[in-house]
Amino acid sequence: MVKRMVGPGAVSAAALAPRTSCKYALRARSTLYSFTHAAPNGSTELTQPISIARRIMGTSKSSSVELPEELLSAIRSGTCIAFVGAGFSIPANFPNWIELLNGLSQHVSVGLQKHIKLLLAKKDGSASLEEAAQAIEDELGQDKMAKRLKTRLTISKLPPNMAERIHLLQGIPFRAILTTNFDMLLEGETPSAQAYRKIMRAPRPRWWDEGFWDQKACFPPVLKLHGDVRKANTVVLTRRGYRQRLHNDPHFTRFLSALFTQHTVLYLGFSFSDAYLNELRSGALSLLGEADGASPIAYAIANDVPPRSANHLRHHEGIRALSYSSNGNKDFSGFDKLLREIHEATNPLLHFGRRLKGRRLLWLDEEPQNNALIERFFLQAKREAHLPLGTLQVTRALSVDKAVAALHSSAQKNEQFDLVISHCGQGFKGQTVAEQLLAAMRRRDLRSPVLIFSSNQDASERRRRALALGAHEYCWSFGGLLRAIERVLGPGIEHES
Repeated sequence: MVKRMVGPGAVSAAALAPRTSCKYALRARSTLYSFTHAAPNGSTELTQPISIARRIMGTSKSSSVELPEELLSAIRSGTCIAFVGAGFSIPANFPNWIELLNGLSQHVSVGLQKHIKLLLAKKDGSASLEEAAQAIEDELGQDKMAKRLKTRLTISKLPPNMAERIHLLQGIPFRAILTTNFDMLLEGETPSAQAYRKIMRAPRPRWWDEGFWDQKACFPPVLKLHGDVRKANTVVLTRRGYRQRLHNDPHFTRFLSALFTQHTVLYLGFSFSDAYLNELRSGALSLLGEADGASPIAYAIANDVPPRSANHLRHHEGIRALSYSSNGNKDFSGFDKLLREIHEATNPLLHFGRRLKGRRLLWLDEEPQNNALIERFFLQAKREAHLPLGTLQVTRALSVDKAVAALHSSAQKNEQFDLVISHCGQGFKGQTVAEQLLAAMRRRDLRSPVLIFSSNQDASERRRRALALGAHEYCWSFGGLLRAIERVLGPGIEHES
């Protein structure tokens, strides 16, 4: 069996992850495997460490899984962390671990090359691979070795299925994404007090906040636990590197311990083979209790998990396995299917976009250019939902008379507008433009929900008067308007973190 690798700490899924997954970490680790997303896939012949995992996990097929509502709720509320491992990046076709070490050994002395060759031929698990990595780093130095790694892990163009996985991952409103991969598939920060603060304390933009509309700003923050090849001094690849990460930065384990305790974790293409991560998981499980019937503290997308193994994980590891059949380790599309289902169930832009499908909207404003920002959001939401551009029909009216005429014409055709939005505007005889529109609609029995969108000047009084005339809501911010639209057009998912 050949395993793909991604970053330190990511081993191919012999149990919870596809067996073709990957791993860069070379330490001897515990033998429970699961599936997370990450960067490169590398593989290593790890025969002995997998034996226990095979006993635990078995090889039988699993049926399709219904996504747990508790997991989806945690994601929507911003209390779920994605933990991405090597299996996620299998489609990137990175070299496996032995191939990577072989390539790096071409840049060391002839004597060391022979020694590396002997070590890689042993096939005794992580020990020899760790020794080989440490020997190469000792001779090349950390900077030069990181540059060689970067060269080996650089791809000119992402395969479409890899790009799709990254798109789906970034579109799920996780509190944060943690990865043990040091490749360049996911952009993120390396461990630091600033990075910890951003994940633990910094407010995340909610879907109706203008900051969320910036595609990159709405992505969950990424923390690369084992470094980034673009920053040579951050890469953790050898036993010494792991030791320094754990003991030279005491806040590292405190941060992870707090995260595991306070958040639900979804493991994606990740191997549970990092001893220190398993200890932290165990600590969180012990603190939160292992009572029967307690909600799982983590979930893992995994292939071919037998019922008994799933029961073991649930009751002794606090992990609920979301298993799919890989058809004898030949087809891992089930991973993509589950990831896509999670994305579709939780992505707020996609949900808002679907609320717009087939809708007819009338917008009364003497200066329609003022609404360009909202219309840009509509367009972005429709794109996320893969809706054709004409799926939302927006009729613009520059006056109350024209708005009433459009409403009357639609009513005669039995094609009422799904929503009317009006600015407040300066009217006459003591009535605002919005109040004139509402009064005219009541007189002619033109029935469509109306939202008033204006400034917050005298908002309390204006809102009282508008609601008394039948308005659905009075809004004075883009976020307030979007939330009101969501309520009018149907039940939606709000991400408030």
